[in-house]
Amino acid sequence: MAQDWATARDLIDRYQKGEENLGQSEPFKEAAKHLPANASMVTVMDLPNYSEWIIKGVLIGLKGSGLPLPPDFGKAAVKGKASYLGMAVTTEPGVGGIDLWLPASSVNQIYKMYLEKLLKPNF
Repeated sequence: MAQDWATARDLIDRYQKGEENLGQSEPFKEAAKHLPANASMVTVMDLPNYSEWIIKGVLIGLKGSGLPLPPDFGKAAVKGKASYLGMAVTTEPGVGGIDLWLPASSVNQIYKMYLEKLLKPNF
């Protein structure tokens, strides 16, 4: 995921050169080791990063609702660190399975980004 085409192009170029790819990152390796090696499909999602997009969408709805919101509601208190949710679908003749890996570090990052400030106003 990239903010603009130039950033996306840079990511594609680095991938093609074998530089700094996702498979080399420790958070990805952590997610991958918790998923089956024989999976038919694997999906990973950087939850702290993705939560920023989700919050932006929720804010659009909340602002139109008339609910009183704190002025900086939805703004991350800290920058989240990469932490991947992993999902794998495994299919074999006559059987199928779904594995889901949700690391506590993802939940902790999202808590620090958004909830801690709401729950502790003098943060």
